[in-house]
Amino acid sequence: TTVPGRKHTPRFDSDSPVSEITMTKEFLLAGKLHKALTFGLDVPSLLFADASGRECGINEELNGAHANESSDKVLERRLFETGLLRECEQDYNRVIGHRMVKVLMSRSDFGSPIVSSLVTEIMGSCVLTPVMGLF
Repeated sequence: TTVPGRKHTPRFDSDSPVSEITMTKEFLLAGKLHKALTFGLDVPSLLFADASGRECGINEELNGAHANESSDKVLERRLFETGLLRECEQDYNRVIGHRMVKVLMSRSDFGSPIVSSLVTEIMGSCVLTPVMGLF
């Protein structure tokens, strides 16, 4: 429906529910999700490339069973039924962990690539990921 006196201005009824995936899609389009969720994520490709899921699908064994899903359902499955968001969060935690370790450790300890990689992975996986999970 439209607002009286105005052309083409949509009016949203408060009675019609908005799905979680519709809100997520709008936040992705607007770029309003936290960087930890979208770090390294190619949002335009996720939203617009093969939105129907016909060409790529999600899981080859389930591709035939879900051939006629809407684009929202395909996006929901890609985001929430795969490890995509978890991997983005883990990569973000590694970057933040690297910055923290660089500040906390002495230059001689951080100079070793093996030690810096190990401590960065521990900081990102064992400290930051559980802490981020609290929020």
